[in-house]
Amino acid sequence: MARKRDKDHPRRRRSAFYILLAVVLVPFLAFCFVRFGSKICKPFVLCWQMRNEVREIEAENARLKRENKELAAKRDQLKTKAGAIAEARKLGLVRKGEKVVVEEAQPQKSTEHD
Repeated sequence: MARKRDKDHPRRRRSAFYILLAVVLVPFLAFCFVRFGSKICKPFVLCWQMRNEVREIEAENARLKRENKELAAKRDQLKTKAGAIAEARKLGLVRKGEKVVVEEAQPQKSTEHD
């Protein structure tokens, strides 16, 4: 005997329902995720970006504070007579009445054997 195909069988109705649900629900959920997911995630992304920016600014601030301390120390050193004279010597300046002595560079000996 051949089996009767019954379209109203509960199992057949359930599988058709699940297929229809998957065909309708999956695209709908994908659409909702694309459409609204970015709006939901945007505050979290902005917060993460702001934290990174704060870290970068704090690092730059620390670097500038170190540089400021170094420059303040250099300024204090240059305010002293000895510091000013030492800096003038580095720049090649001479005092009134001093004579400049320039040493000629010694030719370097070749290490190559001819």
